[in-house]
Amino acid sequence: MAKDHYVPQFYLRNFSQSQRPNQIYQYRRGERPELVAINRIACEAEYYPGRVDKILTKQEKESAQTIKALLDSDRIDIDSKQRQRLSAFIGTLGNRTPSTQEKLHTQHSFFVGSLEDFFCDKEDFIQSQRALGYSGTDEELESIRLGLVEGSKASYLVREPSKSDASLIEIALDMAKDTAAIIEGRNWRLLESTTSRVFVTSDNPMLISRPESESCWRVIGLRPGSVLLPLSPRRCLLIDDVKGGDTLIPVNREKVDQINQFVMLNAYKAVFANLSSRTIAAAFDRTN
Repeated sequence: MAKDHYVPQFYLRNFSQSQRPNQIYQYRRGERPELVAINRIACEAEYYPGRVDKILTKQEKESAQTIKALLDSDRIDIDSKQRQRLSAFIGTLGNRTPSTQEKLHTQHSFFVGSLEDFFCDKEDFIQSQRALGYSGTDEELESIRLGLVEGSKASYLVREPSKSDASLIEIALDMAKDTAAIIEGRNWRLLESTTSRVFVTSDNPMLISRPESESCWRVIGLRPGSVLLPLSPRRCLLIDDVKGGDTLIPVNREKVDQINQFVMLNAYKAVFANLSSRTIAAAFDRTN
């Protein structure tokens, strides 16, 4: 069966060692870092429905060269079409992973469970319908209520970690469109590590950093927070509302460690890097 990579292989190769372009160090909590083949990680057999897989493949092909340009240039020098396509790629990358699917499944289950609880309370249901002006008999209302209880029970989705749910991945792609539109219109800057510290990435690599003062209910959390996407061990893309030029911004050891901490907290099960490091392993273990 074909493998669907929820983190693209071309992206992960940017974090491999130059002498081992198809291998990367994988970190899991409580385990030693392991050098693994990129084609064996961040993937599941037939994880996406066919239509979704085609959309993602197209996005990856369109964005690979643009990301390469960002890695090779000393400034963000891409045209509007490249920016638009890369925005779509980043938005989708933040909404296509198992981590997102799990969150959507949890939200869906909470919503359906809340409806079921409401429908199961006969007295509250009848009172609410009367307050809304329903003039039928109590027997008619009871028949409606029982039908709604059965309907809500049938609405629960079974979570399969090795598969994306067809309805939930469609929701995720719709969310990605909104995310991409916001990303495209914001300020883009490249951060570059000036120390021996390297940027890491994960199996859920697109980060949204929301200020503590910002409500958690704010749509998608992109305003006025920051979007971070590590691009390689040396470079990270920062997207926010801060005015600034398009040249490289050097970041020190502490800033790299801070960004890596965000990456690790956002990770689903694994973090990836171009080297084996006790420091990275220890920091990831502390997020458990």
